[in-house]
Amino acid sequence: MRYLDDQRIPLLLWWLIEAKAESDRDAVLALFEDSKVWDMKLARTFGVQNLAKRYAMAGGKDNYESCAKLLALAKRNEDRALVIEGIVGAFEGGKIPELPSVLADALGSYMKSQMDNDLALAVKTGNADAVKKALTIVADKKANAVKRAALVQALAEAGNAGAVPAFLGILSTPGEIGLKKAVLAVAGRYDEQKLAQAVVTGYEGRFAGDPGLRDAAHRTLASRKDWAKLFLDEVEKHHIKEVNVAPDIVRQLGLYHDAEIDELVKKHWPPSSAKLTNTQKLAEMSRIKSIIVNGGGDVEKGKLLFTQRCAVCHTLFNEGGKIGPELTGYERNNLDFWLPAILDPSIEIREGFGAYICSLKDGQILMGLLDKQDAGGVVLKDVAGQKHPVKQTDIASLEASPVSLMPEALLTGMSDADLRDLFAFLMKP
Repeated sequence: MRYLDDQRIPLLLWWLIEAKAESDRDAVLALFEDSKVWDMKLARTFGVQNLAKRYAMAGGKDNYESCAKLLALAKRNEDRALVIEGIVGAFEGGKIPELPSVLADALGSYMKSQMDNDLALAVKTGNADAVKKALTIVADKKANAVKRAALVQALAEAGNAGAVPAFLGILSTPGEIGLKKAVLAVAGRYDEQKLAQAVVTGYEGRFAGDPGLRDAAHRTLASRKDWAKLFLDEVEKHHIKEVNVAPDIVRQLGLYHDAEIDELVKKHWPPSSAKLTNTQKLAEMSRIKSIIVNGGGDVEKGKLLFTQRCAVCHTLFNEGGKIGPELTGYERNNLDFWLPAILDPSIEIREGFGAYICSLKDGQILMGLLDKQDAGGVVLKDVAGQKHPVKQTDIASLEASPVSLMPEALLTGMSDADLRDLFAFLMKP
């Protein structure tokens, strides 16, 4: 069915069903009494999960009973998995709440049978046996690293305090870079100073040597006010080099509006070193344009500069990140397009790429792109590409930032030759 290749048509069909989910509940659920429906691509890719999620998000006795009925109508394990994933998706970013027995029993029975196959899912439902098993695996250095990382995420989303000792064990021992990144991505969910202290104490020996792990450590330390003070104390002692701290992290530190933090941020990242007045920006654009127009550059050297300064966020010629807009199709041979966008990135922020600031009720602050939003909460994606799901009930405020995630000082420190090389690559046919 070729219409399924069009992203819009399946969504339109789903919206038709969703509109009747409660008003014509029996008729909607009756659709799934036909076993043939469970084999339909449309049902498997949109209908089943979305309907289960829709009922679970709405909550209440009737909707939870509808989830249980949908689960009962699923005769095969792969069908039941779709229903369960939909229910779990409704509570993404947090632990599944206490459910009425009709649904809790159905979930519990399925999780018990599938614990070995999908332990992470069982952890999110709060199954005590699953949590115990997951904690054992996370702490086991001989266990599969990918599975351990998935369980780290699941334990954090469930808000399980018993995970803290296991997380401390990972942060406090050498090696296991990938697993450390997984723990750092979720550590801020816990208002536990020991986690930040473990990062600070072992920073030089266990985190600083790998650029990705170092950045993850910085982001974790910047996510809570008390942790940010530990972070800045290490910068003050020169244990953490300010040059290695990403601009968006520096900006996040300023969101606490704390005099002590603000003073140290101003000291180590003085605004005058990056901020230009409008007049200065115009003069800089004119200067750079003259340099580029009056001399050729080396495309290969320019590609290296792009990789170092831009590729974390932007894709060009099928290489790079997805935080910022994809650049290949832009008017790349036009300096009047490039220079304002680079020197004054906040003047026009493309829709879908604006930063959001999310303050949580427990004091954590997150900043990034709004990757997903629904009635259940939001998912923010930071500059490092890490996604942070947050439940709506945990959000104190969510605000769009008027400032682009892209730093204004992107070209600072580049020689005339560097500028020619970079733009030779950016403007390559």
